[in-house]
Amino acid sequence: MLATLQEFWFFITHLNVTLPMFITAHGDLVYALLFLIIFVETGLVVMPFLPGDSLLFVAGSLAAGANPSLDLAALFGLLFLAAGSLASGRGEKWFGEGLTGAGLAILYLSTWAGAERYGVFSRDFAFLLMAVITAAGVAMAIRCESQSLCVLSTLGGFLTPAILTAGGRGASEAFPLLAYVAVLNAGVLAVSLFKRWRGVVILSFAGTVLLTGGWAMESYSEPHRWVVFGFFTLYFLMFLGAACFYSLIRKQPTADEDLALVFADAFVYLAAGLAVLHGGLGNSPGVFPAALGVFLLLMAWDTLSAAPGNAPLRRALLGLALTSLTVAIPVQMRQGWVAIAWSVEAAVLAALAQWLRSRTLQWAGRVVWALAAAAILAVLGSVEPSRRAVLVNERALPLLVGVLCSAWMCVAGRARGEAGRDESVDVYGVAAALGGAALAAMETWYALSWREYLTPAALTARTLYATACMWAVYSVVVWRAGAALGSAAVRFCGIMLAVLAGIIPAMQTTIGYGSQWQPFWNARWLSFVIAALALALLAWMVRKEQESMTKAESDFVGPLCALVALVLLWAVTVELYAGVRIWGLAQPLPPDVAGVLAVTMFWAVAAPVAVSLGIAWKLPALQAAGWFAGFAALVLALTTAAAGTGPALQPVATQPVAAVAAPATKVAAAAVPPQSARLAQATTNVTEEKPAGEAPAVKPGEATGALPTFRWPVRGK
Repeated sequence: MLATLQEFWFFITHLNVTLPMFITAHGDLVYALLFLIIFVETGLVVMPFLPGDSLLFVAGSLAAGANPSLDLAALFGLLFLAAGSLASGRGEKWFGEGLTGAGLAILYLSTWAGAERYGVFSRDFAFLLMAVITAAGVAMAIRCESQSLCVLSTLGGFLTPAILTAGGRGASEAFPLLAYVAVLNAGVLAVSLFKRWRGVVILSFAGTVLLTGGWAMESYSEPHRWVVFGFFTLYFLMFLGAACFYSLIRKQPTADEDLALVFADAFVYLAAGLAVLHGGLGNSPGVFPAALGVFLLLMAWDTLSAAPGNAPLRRALLGLALTSLTVAIPVQMRQGWVAIAWSVEAAVLAALAQWLRSRTLQWAGRVVWALAAAAILAVLGSVEPSRRAVLVNERALPLLVGVLCSAWMCVAGRARGEAGRDESVDVYGVAAALGGAALAAMETWYALSWREYLTPAALTARTLYATACMWAVYSVVVWRAGAALGSAAVRFCGIMLAVLAGIIPAMQTTIGYGSQWQPFWNARWLSFVIAALALALLAWMVRKEQESMTKAESDFVGPLCALVALVLLWAVTVELYAGVRIWGLAQPLPPDVAGVLAVTMFWAVAAPVAVSLGIAWKLPALQAAGWFAGFAALVLALTTAAAGTGPALQPVATQPVAAVAAPATKVAAAAVPPQSARLAQATTNVTEEKPAGEAPAVKPGEATGALPTFRWPVRGK
């Protein structure tokens, strides 16, 4: 023991002899020796006898000599470290931090130059030396209570592998680099937790992501998969613990900066894990995100029991768990099943949100529901069904499940009344209503397309008429559901579907397909009748429950009744015109003329009926529909009369018009004031048919063939 102490004393007191011998025997280790002596001599007050100035002078003389093993810059770095330590201990903290930081930077640079530029020592030794410099910087940061020194040391630690493997000459083995990063993070995070230096933790996280990500893009290969994934998992747990540990121990709410780190850590780990494990899990690629989601759920549950007051962390973990489980669905399943799974997940989240009264789950349900809607639209736009099955084929099943889940979310959102009402229930209800209508139309076309004998025109016509029938019935169901749920938006969807059910067949009849169908016994007539009944039923229900509705909804009664009249008017018009042609009732007139006359007569009779009902029920819109029908009848009559120029059509100019005008004016007389009735009677008398062979009476002053003139009755005369 005494001999060892004597050798040590001889070594430190005769550096001019022992230091060159040490360099010759150990070479690059002299850097570690110099650093150790300077660090201990300046950092420990019980070691003042160690050489300081004498060591620097001897090392400087050796560096200036012929031996290039030492770099003068390294000595300056040690000198700055020593000066910084002395300055910090004497109250000049800012000055000491600057000197120490400069010393660390010089040491990093000189180490890199010695290995990469001059080849004084190997890259592995330079790597070890830089790690020692980093550890020394962190230790001095703790001693000086300096976060800036810790930041500088952390930067140097993460830059060390990058600057020593530049140009692609570094080794691509996974374990040494990833183990170095793990050890570096362990030290930095321990210091940061002890000192509560959040900036250093964030810097360490960013450095880990950049360093490992850059290495993976350059050197990763499949044989490294499980080693890399293991280290990635270790990094994830380390930073998750750094973000949560302090708040869980103190049982305080987690700070916003720590929550941001939790989110970033989880998302980066999820993305990195999916990339590394791609192709490595065989037929179960969704196991990793699902396992991560379960782990985060368990951690959220543990947070609830360990720190009940830490609601921010619990919600963050719950949201991340749901995100991981949501990501697992498309990773594992095909496109159609992704939409189904997301729809079911959204419905479950909505139910749990109402049960637990959780706003977090409500927002999670909305996000997942939006993802499900996007997935359903993608399926509808890209998937063609391969099997002949209605509602359960590859394209229809996701939409069906989405409609049912949206309807469930609308119902669940109102389960606790207005106090616990979800603001998105109207959106869910409208989506369910419109989705159901789209599903009915789509599957109707798909089912009819199996009949190969149908031409494209026939397929289109039958699909539209069948869709109109289903939408008419469906609209009543939707409106009743909206009334039960108290949703004006859903009720409006029901009314609009009924209106479309009445418009679709009317538009299809303008194309002309189906002109040879049996009148009043075909799909066209059936669609008109069902649409009119649905509109009438909706008008009756709206009028019955108008006290519980808004004024805008109550005003729909009149337009609905008018639309019923117009739908029936057009339906009978189409069937009557076709019947005159098909049944051979046109003799001796041409079929087109006879059809127009029949339609004119029907409109002339229907017009006063609609006006009378509008007056009786106080519905101006229905009255307007009646006046429209009457005006249309008049236009048709005058047009037909003007077209009848030949001898065979001469009766059309007089008798048909009189036959139409007489009953129409008699019916209208019952619903108009007395003076209007006198005018109607005058019109009837003028248009009465004269005996055969007798010319109409002509008043003095009138030209033969001219229409009679009338004087409008004056009130009071």
